[in-house]
Amino acid sequence: MLAGAGALYLSAITLSLLTDKGRAALAGVASDFRASGGDVVLDTNYRPAGWPSREAAATAMQDFGAAATMALPTFDDDALLFGDKTPEDCAARWRGAGARIVAVKCGAEGVFVSSDDGDVMVAPDRVVAPVDTTGAGDSFNAAFLAALHRGETARAAAAHGNALAGRVIAHPGAIIPR
Repeated sequence: MLAGAGALYLSAITLSLLTDKGRAALAGVASDFRASGGDVVLDTNYRPAGWPSREAAATAMQDFGAAATMALPTFDDDALLFGDKTPEDCAARWRGAGARIVAVKCGAEGVFVSSDDGDVMVAPDRVVAPVDTTGAGDSFNAAFLAALHRGETARAAAAHGNALAGRVIAHPGAIIPR
């Protein structure tokens, strides 16, 4: 199914919908895909209602850590799941697991990016008073990944992600008017 694909995008929400057996099978697919040169992107958006326990969610995400070439965690989620004290701790944990690029979303403060180009906090150009934060992380991820695909640096990609997320949260329901 993944022949010709450049990336496999996984969300912790998706992982929460699978059985342990299904997650194990998907982890194998993700590992094989990475080994064949594909990028495996993991958004660790933790939603407690989807998991039997915090420990089950943390274990499932750690199981995908070795396959992930990119991790897109939200700091508050990973702090709750893994006890990270700072965005830097969060990024270091995912980099230690094997991710080459980590973008730790930190809300209005921006995004802490860790890659082979270095570590940097990328603040938004402007802070937006949120109307509705639905879709903020997904919109960040979309712009971030699109910019990386165009060949931009992780730092530049984070600025694009911040900008799109800022536009999205200024409107209700994660829908930007035409």
